[in-house]
Amino acid sequence: MRIAEEITILFPNEKSETYYIPYIVTEKKKRGVGPKGKLWSRYTNVRTALRNANAFKENENPNKPSEQSQSPNKELQLEFLKTATEPYLKILANWQETYSLRRKLYLNSNLETIFTDFPCLRLSSGIELIETDFNQKFPDKIDIIYTTWPKVMNAINKEAAERNISIAEVADPSLKALITLPFLFQPVTLKKNRKGVSWRPTRVEVQESFFMRISNFDELQEKRSSRRQKLSTYGISDQPYACVAGNLEAVNNFYIVVVNDVVYKVDSSIRALELLFKLYHALDVEYPAESEHIWLFIQEIVFNIKSSKSSPATTALITDVQYHM
Repeated sequence: MRIAEEITILFPNEKSETYYIPYIVTEKKKRGVGPKGKLWSRYTNVRTALRNANAFKENENPNKPSEQSQSPNKELQLEFLKTATEPYLKILANWQETYSLRRKLYLNSNLETIFTDFPCLRLSSGIELIETDFNQKFPDKIDIIYTTWPKVMNAINKEAAERNISIAEVADPSLKALITLPFLFQPVTLKKNRKGVSWRPTRVEVQESFFMRISNFDELQEKRSSRRQKLSTYGISDQPYACVAGNLEAVNNFYIVVVNDVVYKVDSSIRALELLFKLYHALDVEYPAESEHIWLFIQEIVFNIKSSKSSPATTALITDVQYHM
């Protein structure tokens, strides 16, 4: 808290809440809300990296107890996580300790089951838990998006301008790149389902599976219901996606990440992109079928993670965008 206040003294236009909001218990929810802010996120990221480094050293120690001898305690920690929604710091500690065990569970579970089994993910502090898992899986990719995305978003906007693609007047260049990106790809036909029916989503449908535009939450409910119904027709699961609400010509918009009936509020378009990508990989969740090619593009050009599934269209766009970088 003191550091956050000192930042506002040095930079009067900044708000301390942006950097740190302490753990609180609200009267309305009667439960604790975990710490938030850029400083807290950075703290958890660095701590995870240090834990990973220590774990590597311990693995080199031949006298280290076997994983099997530690499993009873891990099972107790896992059972705690299946019911607990507080206290947050205890949840975080148990979450980190059960990483390997939960990873095995994720491989045989779908997204709905994971969020049902671990109610702590349904809270706003679930964001930190998701990021903790991602950081353990990809310790060298923790903050890479903040280095790569500014270059990529400018290149996307330049490529769109070169192709005379203009979707809307958007004040935020990051948001503009995200809602324009689906229109840089040709429509893709999805494979036939068990009934022998194939589907060729429109660019707007692809966009809505990636970064949906809404004017208010009533519209979100309508679009979500319509989307689920259509996906059900083709036997396709409804995967997480981002939403921006408000006037696109304004700088300050409302951003959320939608995971079934769970909604995470975030403070920017880049934060929404980061959380979504980390969620897919931390929980071993497949990309949305309609926008898989877009996420493969993001995976390679933003997070520098190669994929064996890259399509010719994805590879071609990466080449086009890198030309402007």
